[in-house]
Amino acid sequence: MKEPSVDAVRLYECPAADCSTPQDRRRRMLDSPGCVMYADDLVLLSASLTSLQKMIALCDSEAQYLDMKFNVAKSAVLRVGFCFKHVCACMSLYGANLQYLDEVRYLGVFLTTGRRLQLSFSEPINKFYKSVNGILYRSKGHMDEMVLLKLFDSYCKPLLCYALDAVSFTDSKCTRLANAWNNIYRKLFKVSDKRC
Repeated sequence: MKEPSVDAVRLYECPAADCSTPQDRRRRMLDSPGCVMYADDLVLLSASLTSLQKMIALCDSEAQYLDMKFNVAKSAVLRVGFCFKHVCACMSLYGANLQYLDEVRYLGVFLTTGRRLQLSFSEPINKFYKSVNGILYRSKGHMDEMVLLKLFDSYCKPLLCYALDAVSFTDSKCTRLANAWNNIYRKLFKVSDKRC
C-alpha cells in the first residue's frame, strides 16, 4: 500500500459567506485553510460554533449540488481549547444532532479533546501489544530470538510509530512508547529490571 504524500493533502476554506453560484462557492473554498480534506475525509476547523454551523451548511449545500450526502453517523464534533469541557449548543446536519466526542480517528491517528489538540497513543499501543502477542503465540517459543526481533521490527514497530514524524509530543508520551518497545526485550530475554 502506498503511503500518502504531503502534496496529496489539500487545504480548503469553507467560508460562511453565501455565494450566488456553485462555481463561486468552490472558488471561495480554495482561498485559505478552514478545513482539511484528504480523499473522502473532511475536517472542518472553526473558532466558533456559529461559523462551524455555517461551514456545515455550506458543505451540505455543495454536497447536494454534487449529488452526494454526508454520513451523519460518522460525523462528530471534537472541541479543543480552554472551554472544551463546557456544554454548548448542538451542531446539526440534515436535522440530526452531531455527537460530541472525546476522541476521533482521522487518517489512522486518534485526535483527543483538551486545551490543545493532542494525539492519543492508547490505541496504537494496544494494537502493538496485540501484534506482539500474536507473533509470540504463533512462535510458541520455538523460534530464534533474532528472527522474533526481526518480525517485531517489521510488523509491530510500524504500528507503534505510525505518524510520529508529523507530530510533537511530550516526554511522558515518548517514555510510554519507549516502554512499549522495550517490553519486547524484557519479555523475550526474561529481564525484569525496568532500567534495561
